[in-house]
Amino acid sequence: MKTLIKPTTSYKSIAVQLVLYAITAILLPQGSSLASIENLSRLINPNSLRIEAINYGVLEARNQEFCASGNPAVIRFSLAPSGAIAFSYRWYYRNGIVAAPFGSSTTGWTALTATANIYYPAAGLNTSRTYACMVTPFGGSAAWASGVRQITVNTVPVITSISNGQRCGPGSVTLNASANVGTISWYKLLDGPSLGSGSTYTTPSLSESANYFVVARNGNCPVSIAVSVKATINKFPAKTTELSEPVFYCGQGLPKLYAFTNQRAGQVIWYDAPIGGNSIETVEINAFGTAIGTGPAITANSTFWFQIVSTAGCSSLVRYPFKVYYASPVDFGNVKSGNQVLVAPADPAPITAEGPAVLGIGSTEIFSWYHKDGIVSQPIGDNMTGWVADALNTVPYFDPPANLLQSRTYACRVRSVCGVGWANGVRQIIVTPQAFNPGVIASGNQTICYAGDPGPISFASPASTGSTYLWFYQNGIVTAPSNAASTSAWVSTGISSPSYDPPAGLNTSRTYACRVSNGYSSQWSSGIRNVTVLPAFNPGSLMPDQSGCTGYNPVKITMSSNPVGAGAYNWRWFYWENPGQSCPTGNAIPAGAITSTTDVRFFNSTPSTSGTSIFFDPISAGNNGRTWAVLITPIASGTSPACGTARFASTCHRTLKSPGCREAVIEDFEDYPENEMQNSNLPFIGQNTPNPFSTETSIVYKLPDGASKSRIVVLSTDGRIESEFPLTGKGKHEISIDSKKLKAGIHFYFLEIDGIKTASRKLVVQN
Repeated sequence: MKTLIKPTTSYKSIAVQLVLYAITAILLPQGSSLASIENLSRLINPNSLRIEAINYGVLEARNQEFCASGNPAVIRFSLAPSGAIAFSYRWYYRNGIVAAPFGSSTTGWTALTATANIYYPAAGLNTSRTYACMVTPFGGSAAWASGVRQITVNTVPVITSISNGQRCGPGSVTLNASANVGTISWYKLLDGPSLGSGSTYTTPSLSESANYFVVARNGNCPVSIAVSVKATINKFPAKTTELSEPVFYCGQGLPKLYAFTNQRAGQVIWYDAPIGGNSIETVEINAFGTAIGTGPAITANSTFWFQIVSTAGCSSLVRYPFKVYYASPVDFGNVKSGNQVLVAPADPAPITAEGPAVLGIGSTEIFSWYHKDGIVSQPIGDNMTGWVADALNTVPYFDPPANLLQSRTYACRVRSVCGVGWANGVRQIIVTPQAFNPGVIASGNQTICYAGDPGPISFASPASTGSTYLWFYQNGIVTAPSNAASTSAWVSTGISSPSYDPPAGLNTSRTYACRVSNGYSSQWSSGIRNVTVLPAFNPGSLMPDQSGCTGYNPVKITMSSNPVGAGAYNWRWFYWENPGQSCPTGNAIPAGAITSTTDVRFFNSTPSTSGTSIFFDPISAGNNGRTWAVLITPIASGTSPACGTARFASTCHRTLKSPGCREAVIEDFEDYPENEMQNSNLPFIGQNTPNPFSTETSIVYKLPDGASKSRIVVLSTDGRIESEFPLTGKGKHEISIDSKKLKAGIHFYFLEIDGIKTASRKLVVQN
């Protein structure tokens, strides 16, 4: 309400009025409105007598509602405060939706820093809040403006928990859900109609499991994420397959009880009766759907029952039977009697066995046959010492092998449902030995070519019937081993037949023998087979070249290395009137070769295995020298075969002309008359006498006038200097040579005067 008092005096002058305005501006706070200044000026104006009541204003009514993190609208006064020359403002808030405050108390309200007559609430508000404004008139008391601004912030709804429901067999299922705020709605399909609301929902009768969905709503916030809730109809558990064969109990420990279910977890409860009765044991079902229980000891066939309980607590509608059969733990059948007395080599009769009352499950091949040499008693329990397996996991029939050479006992080990054990009884075979003959290997030693194929080896006189054989060999040509000699020096071939064909490609001499056994003893057969392997064919090589003056008579050409690899050889000699002719290779004869089929010097038709006894003695070396070669052809000789094909010796021989020879040198003492030799000034060297010699020989020579350096040189057949004798003086002389200075065999000598050589002569030393 406003109170008005009319003035009784006139207005002041304009100057006085301006002064009042200035005073008013000083008194009011900085930034006060013009109306405030006017109001204050009126109050202090002595000429103004009107007085108004204080009005604290009214806030604009614009309450809001939004979801979390909203942005509140600005708050203004719908009716501004009045009745004072000026007002100050202070904004407050209180969490939650509350009524407008009154009076001047701020209890429960939180002051904000805002002091204007308008307020912009902060954005991102996440909780409901009420705003109010405290107004203070100039010179007066503070009080709340009328009205508040209420901001309702709704929480985003979330399904916080669910409870799936289940039951055994068809029917309704109760489902539960809860949310942080709002109301809950139930659906069968997300885009279908609502089935109801609330935290609990009961489904209609179901025969199969089904999924439902639940959502929460809160004000204008988005609907919560739909959550699936499952109504499970648990089927009653049942058994599946049983054992294909019955379960047997052998009185050892306690019988096992097997339950096969369609469950992969849960329990099986075993009972001793189909209805009622006593519970025997509760067993967990494993991941394979099997539960194995333990029953009480039994002495006869028995039946037990089991009921299945699933993890959902559903029990099978019936109890299922399970039968356990009783079997004797010591019954392994019998070996039929029929001991025999036989003479070696014996052929025992077949043996049969009768199985136990209950054989092994799943197979009839449960009989294993064993033997032990000698006449022994039946084995007991698990004793296997000394028993050798003949046929494992086979049928109840066994025919012992023939050619038995010693007494033997046969037994049978049987597998029943209760384990493995020896059948009762054995079969004893008493064998009387006979005289043993290890046999005689057929003669027929061989000489074969390198890498040849030895012939088969057999027995000329067979070993005793029923004997076993093993062939051995030893490299080299050795004598036959004694009857009972060790096999340590021999190599086994692994061949155990009565005859043996050694492998082809043999490249070393070898001796073969055979070891024979009759079961009682092992002996070497009489005789052996020697196979001599010749080396690979090599035609050998010729001696080194020789030289002399024109037309000299060469020494015999011999082999420096003999041919090898065949029984014998034929030599065919060739020469070329050319000391530079290339040596022939293989068996191709180069053009220009000179040979003869009538001169035995060229073609030796008498085979010989000794290269040193085959030679060629040329009549002349030719005026310019010659090249000599020999073609060697392997031929058979006695038991030694011809190996390889004809080939030239690997080297040839050249009779060369010595440079600087004096053509007038006289070579033969017999062709030079004594009286002329005495009067001539020509050099001369005679044939040694005696020749051959064993102790000492003499050589006559003559040195011409003017000779300054002379010597007699003795050579070996390969051209090496073996001895030399310096000479002095002139004229005819004689020198003696002691055989001790030379080796036995052929040698050559010549006279050399001032570097010029005469033709050589042959000298032979005997032992």
